[in-house]
Amino acid sequence: MPFSDDETRTILDELRRGATIVIGSSRSHTEYRHREGKWYREMFDEGASDESETSEANIRSAIEEAGEDLRDLVEKPLWRRVLAAWKQGDRARAIAALAEMGPRDRFGHVALLHAALAWPEERPSDEARAHLREIVERYTAYHAVMTAAEYSKSYAVGQLGVACCDTLTAIFGGVPDLSETRAVFAKMADGDA
Repeated sequence: MPFSDDETRTILDELRRGATIVIGSSRSHTEYRHREGKWYREMFDEGASDESETSEANIRSAIEEAGEDLRDLVEKPLWRRVLAAWKQGDRARAIAALAEMGPRDRFGHVALLHAALAWPEERPSDEARAHLREIVERYTAYHAVMTAAEYSKSYAVGQLGVACCDTLTAIFGGVPDLSETRAVFAKMADGDA
């Protein structure tokens, strides 16, 4: 499915913020980036690379070629809004930002964080709990929090991660065991990460 004009603009904005687009494999690929007000394309093949300026039109073509592989760039601003609201203790605003991501939830991050943020006012059905449990058993709790935090490690993110693990433990009654994931976040909150 092609990106909408708004989604394409969001991707371009993320590239301006430092994100890159890579098309191809590790041994032979093309990487697109924005640096110092200009667009660049780097061709890499078996260790040899060649970088040159390119146009926004070429970047737009690369976005179209990469397709859904760039969905995470479209979602980054939404994740930032989730994290900002969560840090401020505004669960309703964080849940609203999660809802804007729509039905695309490739890894279960949205469902997991929604459950943690909505608890205990909103209790998942047995079917939803079974689905969430499958997600948790794939060690997704860590990645759900860290996706929202853009994988930045800080005291605040550690605190949020601990709170998320504690809430998920309450939802599931301690099974599956989230103690390892909680310990990672606790270290982060203590400044040891």
